[in-house]
Amino acid sequence: MLKQRVITAIVLVAVLLSALMAPSPWPALVLLLAMVAASTWEWLRLTLPGHLSAAAVPLSGLLAIVLALTAYGLVHGPASVVALRWLDVFDYVLVPLAGLLWLVVASVAVIRARVDAQAGCLGLSGFSLLAGAVLWYGLAQIFLNYGVWFLISLMALVWVADSAAYFVGRAMGRRKLAP
Repeated sequence: MLKQRVITAIVLVAVLLSALMAPSPWPALVLLLAMVAASTWEWLRLTLPGHLSAAAVPLSGLLAIVLALTAYGLVHGPASVVALRWLDVFDYVLVPLAGLLWLVVASVAVIRARVDAQAGCLGLSGFSLLAGAVLWYGLAQIFLNYGVWFLISLMALVWVADSAAYFVGRAMGRRKLAP
């Protein structure tokens, strides 16, 4: 299992670095878009009720299209009033809304400790689209405004924390925190 994780990580880091080091910002933005669309698809598969689970692919695809159009506005600048207004929607509506919802919903979930909740939840499914869009927008803004190395250091911080949690859990974990 560890060997497979290491090989996968090496391949993915090579792909990521190739995209980030390209002379144009497009490969990195498209790769980030693909990563967010895949994670949104997975989130939707986990949270959509059974009879709606087939909608995960089209919803993730729709999110990818919206983000691709947003990428065009970010890279080429707001060429029109519509593009400028759309970027304002991200900056002044979607990002604060996602942060507020994440803070409130996560706090309520932790306080209520509902680990036995039903898998199919339309609220969580809807939030996955908002969270995915905001995640991509934030990563794209970091990449475009602060550069490659800032984004890589941010990702490395997450990777180290995730790897440390995995190894500590393997070494010291006896019981699961949640069923």
